[in-house]
Amino acid sequence: LATEIKSGRHGVTRDLSTNGLLVVTPSHFAKGDRLKITVHTGDTAVDVEGVVARVDENPISSPELWRYRVGVTLDAPLPSGIKEIVAKA
Repeated sequence: LATEIKSGRHGVTRDLSTNGLLVVTPSHFAKGDRLKITVHTGDTAVDVEGVVARVDENPISSPELWRYRVGVTLDAPLPSGIKEIVAKA
């Protein structure tokens, strides 16, 4: 995860669709931030870009390791096959 100001951030994708990602991350982003994201799927890595559509904070009681859930609307659909690779993992 990266913006022009925040580079080298990381997160874990918890949900994805053809046009969006839900990422759990320790880094705070704001609605409207533009992100560059590298989605890793085993041996494959795909670079995508998008806009933060929402940011939620995990409650203290959450089993998640990291504080923020970031919903990202992608500029272009994920390449075909990525969803299937992730679903198998």
